[in-house]
Amino acid sequence: MYCPIMESLVDDIEEYELDLEISCTCIGSCGRDCECYNRYGFAYSETGKIIENFNDTKPIFECNNNCSCTVECYNRVVQKGSKCKISIRKTINKGLGVFAEENIEKGEFIGIYAGVIVDNNCEGPYVFLIRENTPLKTYTTAFDAQYSGNFSRFINHGCNPNLQALAIRVNHIIPTVAFFSIKPIAKGKELTFEYRKYSNEQQCFCGSKKCKGTF
Repeated sequence: MYCPIMESLVDDIEEYELDLEISCTCIGSCGRDCECYNRYGFAYSETGKIIENFNDTKPIFECNNNCSCTVECYNRVVQKGSKCKISIRKTINKGLGVFAEENIEKGEFIGIYAGVIVDNNCEGPYVFLIRENTPLKTYTTAFDAQYSGNFSRFINHGCNPNLQALAIRVNHIIPTVAFFSIKPIAKGKELTFEYRKYSNEQQCFCGSKKCKGTF
């Protein structure tokens, strides 16, 4: 069964357990003297968007429940949910798809891939795999959105995508799959992300001028 796979090269995940014990004592929003910032830096700008020069080999930890900063802290993005307006519509040759109902700026948080955690070998139409490759081991987390998913399970593949999927950690070592825009998206455009970088298992109908024919 074909399923999307998000792969990344990261530091040793076993050390992340210790990172979950770190919390900040910031008042209001966090700054560069924040304990959380001093771990890996922040992936977000002060407006809550993924920063331009974000190093995706570093893990993303949002401020957690033990932090003293307020909910308005710009290192609390995924945990507050998305405010983007989207719709689900029928597409040609691709089944259902997700579309922007307003203009979306580059770097905006779109939503999470909701689902239940399942065995890494589980198969199904809405299984999403995260593979985090460390120097010594590959850690895999599988989510199945067939019965407990949200709109994101209908986001189609695109060879010239306008979204990226990132692993975000909020209060737990298990990552959350979060989608962010990688370019401005006009109202009415379909939202897509690249299911796999290196694969040719399925015919592609994305319609992009950069379509590879398969994915």
